[in-house]
Amino acid sequence: MHVAGIFATGFGVAWAAGVWSTARMLARPPRRGYGWALAKGRASDPKELEPSREFESWCVRSRGVDLPVWDVRGDVAGGGTVVLTPGWSDSRVTMLGRVGALARVSGRVVVWDPPGHGESGGRCTLGAREWEDLLAIAERVDEDGRGVVLYGFSMGAGISLAAAARGREGLVRGVIAEAPYRRPETPARNVLRRSGLPWRLTLPTALWLSGIRAGVGWGWRGFDRGMLADEVYRRGIGVLVLVGEEDPVCPLEEASAVAMAGRGRLVVIPGAGHADLWEDAWRVSACVEAVRTELKVWAGRRREGSAGAH
Repeated sequence: MHVAGIFATGFGVAWAAGVWSTARMLARPPRRGYGWALAKGRASDPKELEPSREFESWCVRSRGVDLPVWDVRGDVAGGGTVVLTPGWSDSRVTMLGRVGALARVSGRVVVWDPPGHGESGGRCTLGAREWEDLLAIAERVDEDGRGVVLYGFSMGAGISLAAAARGREGLVRGVIAEAPYRRPETPARNVLRRSGLPWRLTLPTALWLSGIRAGVGWGWRGFDRGMLADEVYRRGIGVLVLVGEEDPVCPLEEASAVAMAGRGRLVVIPGAGHADLWEDAWRVSACVEAVRTELKVWAGRRREGSAGAH
């Protein structure tokens, strides 16, 4: 009995330590800012893109945290504004490839660092609360009242859907969700599994604690991205879903479910994985054309709606 008690105590300590380290890792993703870009030999701001992009830097204060923003000029005169939200462990810097591509089909691209990412302070809540920050940015950049398009990658896709579902009427014209998923355990489980880290006994409790800490409860109340996509559709907001055919983190099945719930268009990029949709010339071309088409459709709907209002 004494030996069994020692083993039970040891297991309990190890399990608790595993839960704590998993929850901590989820809330504190790796920082990928200027230093990361320098080490990788990659562009560190829009001016270092090819072609170079003019931009302004500013901050929005939301939930007590200063969120840095790059405001990039696009190529389409009079074109709409796209607000780009990174995924977990990503940042403005890692989104620069998307910034350059999106600037070709829009008038303006605004990209920001969510709390706990890049140069922002604060703590990551895995998309449970970041939609509030995104709405603060969207409200600031919608000076002309024409509305904005929200583009999000992975965790950012869910943040964009949540913001569109909960923002004021007319603020969001469309949502482009790249590699979305429905529940928070999907990417967390897949990332841990691909990294060879334990998850079966620790991840469920770590997520329960993370949900409670984020204020959405252990069941992640209101998080389901499928339900949010349905709400976005009911508000008359368009949805475009981009996903790699072989995405190992946010699987095609969940992206398809989000697209179906939002009655949106699903574009599957053959042979692509999770983060490589914008790294190969033909994949970039496919993504740009899909985005260009939807932006035109949403702009047309906006004009028709404005004409009908008069």
